[in-house]
Amino acid sequence: MLLSRLPSRLLFGMNVVFIALWSGVLATGSADAAPAAGAKAEYQILATTMGGFQGMQGPFTLRLDARGTPASGGAQQAKHAIPAGMKMGKELPLIRPERAEPGTANVPPGQENWTLKIYWGSSKTVLKGQPLVISPQEMKSGRGKFAELAEGGRGVWKNAPPSGWGWGKWPNRQSSVPVPSGASLRGEHFVTGNYLPDMKFSMTQHDFLPPLSATIGGDLNASIPVSWGPVKGAVGYFVYAMAANQAKKETVIWTSSSKPTMGMQTHEHSSRVRELTGSGIVMKPDKNACDVPAGIFAGYEGVVVMVHAWGNNIVIG
Repeated sequence: MLLSRLPSRLLFGMNVVFIALWSGVLATGSADAAPAAGAKAEYQILATTMGGFQGMQGPFTLRLDARGTPASGGAQQAKHAIPAGMKMGKELPLIRPERAEPGTANVPPGQENWTLKIYWGSSKTVLKGQPLVISPQEMKSGRGKFAELAEGGRGVWKNAPPSGWGWGKWPNRQSSVPVPSGASLRGEHFVTGNYLPDMKFSMTQHDFLPPLSATIGGDLNASIPVSWGPVKGAVGYFVYAMAANQAKKETVIWTSSSKPTMGMQTHEHSSRVRELTGSGIVMKPDKNACDVPAGIFAGYEGVVVMVHAWGNNIVIG
């Protein structure tokens, strides 16, 4: 765990997405792309390593998402039998969400009338033309610039599957056991369900990534340098900083992107990450440092700083 001496909390996360695709489903790299014609099922596994926040139960998180054409009749059922090394029992149930996750921009409760200021780019001083200011009206409506920028960071799994498909996720309302420290994905996996083909696969060389080592310096009135150790296999990095001021009814966001954005989902496909390195939104894997401009968080009590590194996807089937 790494916690800065500055009045800020740090979360250093790095993530790898494992994608298992069967029965003609195409790997598109797009979270909301419709399944290919004739596709029968899709299963996705997201394994994330995080660190930095005090009070965390462990460094690992896991998300499972199963989608498929259901067999006729009967309640939808699916489960994932896991290896003993995961230390989470014998299997994880995949349960359909009670409602679809929103695919549009959301404003935190109580902040509908706040102003949002967005800064971007690694620099010791604020770059010309910044900040981009999102008005309370745009925040409240979820439209305009606010919606456009939120759309860019939606990531995977934001929408329900096509009508008529089965759908199961973990964690869910029936099972949400935390992933323990020392858990390993290596071993035999077996996914079954009445809307899925049997999916049996083995993880032999890939596992949760080790924690990312990062440091932060300076103070909130000066430029804040952020640096991190290289991550073997990383395809890109992204740094995000955010602070809110209740008295001013104002939120400030800064990202390392060369273009204005509200952030990136940690669960992005590696193909999408590589695409975004080309456009300057994600830093290339040979980068290991950036600067938060001076003064943008002056007067704030605390700042959350997050560093993300993405690993390669694995496609099976």
